[in-house]
Amino acid sequence: MSLKKYINGKDDWLFLANDSNNVIAQHVGEIPLPTSDLDLWNSEFETRHEVCNAVGAKYFCMVTPDKHAVYSDKLPELRTNGQRPVVQLINSQSERVRKSFCYPLDELKHGRKHGLVYAPTDTHWTDLGAAIGYEAMCCEVPMLQTGNKIGDIQFSKTTMEGDLGMAGPTLAATSSLATKTLKLLADNKIENIGQLKQYASEKACANCCIIFGNSFSSAYFINQVARNFEKTIFVFSANVDYELILREKPSLVIHQLTERFLVRLPRDRMHMNFKERATVKVIDKILNGYSQAQILACDTGPSILPEFGMIEALNAFRAHNYQEASRRFQQANQLDGMNALAFSWSLALAEFDQLKESISFLIRAKEGFPDRNLVVKFVRFLIRQGNMNGLHLVRDTFGQNFDRAGDE
Repeated sequence: MSLKKYINGKDDWLFLANDSNNVIAQHVGEIPLPTSDLDLWNSEFETRHEVCNAVGAKYFCMVTPDKHAVYSDKLPELRTNGQRPVVQLINSQSERVRKSFCYPLDELKHGRKHGLVYAPTDTHWTDLGAAIGYEAMCCEVPMLQTGNKIGDIQFSKTTMEGDLGMAGPTLAATSSLATKTLKLLADNKIENIGQLKQYASEKACANCCIIFGNSFSSAYFINQVARNFEKTIFVFSANVDYELILREKPSLVIHQLTERFLVRLPRDRMHMNFKERATVKVIDKILNGYSQAQILACDTGPSILPEFGMIEALNAFRAHNYQEASRRFQQANQLDGMNALAFSWSLALAEFDQLKESISFLIRAKEGFPDRNLVVKFVRFLIRQGNMNGLHLVRDTFGQNFDRAGDE
């Protein structure tokens, strides 16, 4: 029996619980960050500053507070602890990092007098909360223009289906100065991680901004930031993509994190970049029967896919020219070793019964036989398919590695 993902608070408020980050345990002080984790975070912050400085950009990090901290008075009877991970991190920062770091807890608590800053049945802030968060960031980043005074912004109280499983009230902005001057230029139509959108503003004082954010990077928040720049790129990512920064040479890089995710250590150089994430999701759409037209559809502007050469690979794939598709895929993504991206492509080939090309691609990408873990995944995939011919072919190709995989 699965645990429900929320706990009941006071006055019909719901709070996230039983999640992968153990948010409740964080707030009661059961999961402090060890010194080694704090050192890694601060080292990553310093590296981000250096990369941004190299292209003349300013780096700024905003950590969005958990609802548990903003509405602690609505929690059930819990002994919350002030020394949770975000507080530890702030106390361990160098002066340079601290000056480019924002945790607007006090501002959001103070802003409650204007209305709901978080929704009672959702984990996210409302448009009012996003407006307060943006204003707090403006105080630290001079190139950002302040918006309308909070008391002057029009908000309407509506009902929403919260992500904690129940409907409840929220506050949505009824008008925004930003939306009148913004144009959405591109949207790669990827959901969540790997999503990329590009905006243009008619009235801007700086050239480019890149936002690495998450589900707290609401449309209202992005619009407020984007009106300050000729071009704004939003990437849904927990990590910072150095390749994108070096290519775009922005004036400002904003990294928006959520407090409860600080227990997950940053791995900027070890994770797939946004191109790889997006490509994996495109492959997943192939596996789930999407047509090329559906994959490449973009109602609001040019797809971002041509930027990294995937159209040619998909065209060859749909034309059943799988060897050419693999060649173009590998070339477009500059694969020089086995990784999650190459493995996803091999599964896509196998899904279309192109087992010989799939195995050949695995070998070419790995420059030899793939390791046992990859063979295990591949065998499990074929077993789920009930593909006995494929299993025999893999056995003949990988020998002992296959036998070990079968045992597992």
